[in-house]
Amino acid sequence: MPTIAVTGISGFLGSRVHERLVAAGHRVVGVDTQPPAQTHGLVFREADVRSREDVRRAFHDVDAVVHLAASSPAEGSADRSIDVGGSLVVIDAAIEAEVDALVVVSSAMVYGAAPDNPVPLDESAPLRAGDDFAPAAHKRLVEEAVAERGDRVRTVVLRPAMVVGTDAEILLTRGLQGNRMLAVRGHHPPQQFVHVDDVAAAVALAIDEPLQGPYNVAAEGWLSFDETRRLLGRRVWEVPEEVAFGATQRGHALGLSKLPASGLPWVMHPWVVSPQRLVDAGWRPTLSNRDLAALLAAEVNDRIEIAGVSTDRRTVARAGVAAAASVGGLLALGLLARRRRDTDPATGEGGPGTPDPDTPDPGTTDPGTPDEHA
Repeated sequence: MPTIAVTGISGFLGSRVHERLVAAGHRVVGVDTQPPAQTHGLVFREADVRSREDVRRAFHDVDAVVHLAASSPAEGSADRSIDVGGSLVVIDAAIEAEVDALVVVSSAMVYGAAPDNPVPLDESAPLRAGDDFAPAAHKRLVEEAVAERGDRVRTVVLRPAMVVGTDAEILLTRGLQGNRMLAVRGHHPPQQFVHVDDVAAAVALAIDEPLQGPYNVAAEGWLSFDETRRLLGRRVWEVPEEVAFGATQRGHALGLSKLPASGLPWVMHPWVVSPQRLVDAGWRPTLSNRDLAALLAAEVNDRIEIAGVSTDRRTVARAGVAAAASVGGLLALGLLARRRRDTDPATGEGGPGTPDPDTPDPGTTDPGTPDEHA
């Protein structure tokens, strides 16, 4: 029975990978700073990925390593010491342990978000994520380290699109909890998702089959901006680019937004990917982008986030700040001001400036029904 060490076993993806590997007959060694809630079929070894001694001990007598451990930018700033430093420790320890395979979960963000990106991107595209947006930059740096050492062990790098599923609160999907989808004027990029269980299935495939190198992990095709908006049941505020960057920077500095201004390109430009290489290897996504957008809408339907605190819409509306929630808190300050102008202070209900819910926002693009692209 092969023994697989999984770093970050207590995270939302770690629990899914644990279930998949146990179901496939593997013995799982969970590596984390705290034990997971579910320990069936699991040997837990406490370790901080930044500690070479901890990781070497955790990788004793394992046949393969799945590296999931990372800081959570949804909870605060990405921690380079964990994301990059810890990953280097894990890569070196896996090579030292002479494992049969090393699987690293990265992100499709490594390609960068740019107006000239092909739609979709395949694995041959250059990794253009800059250094200013830490969640993407850290993944790119880890992939560069893997490429430098990859000839010493069979290595698979998985690049998921935006992950959807219970507890899958990554920075960009978490921002969709708001009352409004915020758009930067002139920028309506296609959207793409993948379910957390489909990512776990890709990890299991990478362990069981002789895969090597990078693989995109996403539902096939993509959705237009308008289709995503309709499926999420959101309306749109569209603002000029200079306003978006200035207000997002201020909102982030004040703690109203988890998304810094350096993350706005991922809201403005395409970064959808083709999963064809992984599909050819035998992987199949179980949910389409439409399914995932609908699922995301159901999961966050009554949730809203203000200054990092997740609460329900009614509570926020009573406080008169419902419009502060947006894509990552985007333009939180400007929207707060607009909400106050549009609300009757005596009743808390929408005043004369409140848009009719059945009337499209002026910034909304054509509400036709585009097909999902394949």
